Amino acid sequence: MGEEFKKEFEKVLREFEERIKKLVDKVEELLDRGDVREAYRLWRGGSRDILRDLKGSLKELEKAAKGAGKGIPDADELKSIVNEVLRDVSNYMEKLFKRFEGIGAGVVVSFPSFDRMPRAFIKSFKGLADFVDDMLREVSDVIEEVVRGASKRVSEVVSARIGVRELEVIDKLIDVGIFRSRSEAVAYFVKKGIEASKELIEKALDQAKRIMELRESIKREFMGSEGEEKS
Repeated sequence: MGEEFKKEFEKVLREFEERIKKLVDKVEELLDRGDVREAYRLWRGGSRDILRDLKGSLKELEKAAKGAGKGIPDADELKSIVNEVLRDVSNYMEKLFKRFEGIGAGVVVSFPSFDRMPRAFIKSFKGLADFVDDMLREVSDVIEEVVRGASKRVSEVVSARIGVRELEVIDKLIDVGIFRSRSEAVAYFVKKGIEASKELIEKALDQAKRIMELRESIKREFMGSEGEEKS
C-alpha cells in the first residue's frame, strides 16, 4: 500500500479526532456555566456535522484511490490507525459522559465504551463510517437519557447475521437517504417486525408463562415428595 494513501487516511481520521476533542471542550465549557440543555444540543448537532464530514472525506479518499487505479488498501494495514483514533475518541466521549452523569445523579445508564463495542475491524470505508455513526449516536442517546432523568437503558448493541439479499436492500435504502446506517435500518425493521407480530408474540409469551408455571409446579411436587421420603 502506498505511504501517500496511508498518510491521507490517517490525516482524515486525525482531523475527525481533533474536531471531536474541540467539540467536547466546548460542551464542557457550557456545562461549567450550568447550561446543560444547550450543552446537549451542541453535542447532538456538532457530532452529526462531524460525522457527515467524515463520511464525505472517506468517500473522496476512496474515489481518489480508485481513480488512480490503486483500489482500497487491505484493512489490516490500516487497523492500528483506526483502533488508536477510535479509542481516543471514545475516551473523549467517556470524559464528557461522566460530566453529564454527575448532573443526572441516580440515573441508571451505561456508557458504551470502545472496549465494549464490536472489536472486529471494519472492512470498508462505509463500514467504518457506520461504526462511527453507531458510536456517536449511542453516546448521544445515553447523554439524552441523563438529561431527561430517565432510568432505563436506551439500547443495546447486538450482533446479528443478515442474508446477502436483505443486506443489499438495506444498503440501497441507506444510499437514497432513508436510513443513515445499517444499524439504524436493522433497528427500525426489528421494531416494525415485533409490532406486526404482536398478536403472535403475545400468544407465545402466554404459552411460555404457562410452561414456566407447570415447571415450577412439578418442581414443588418433586421437592415435596423428596422431603417426605427423608422424614
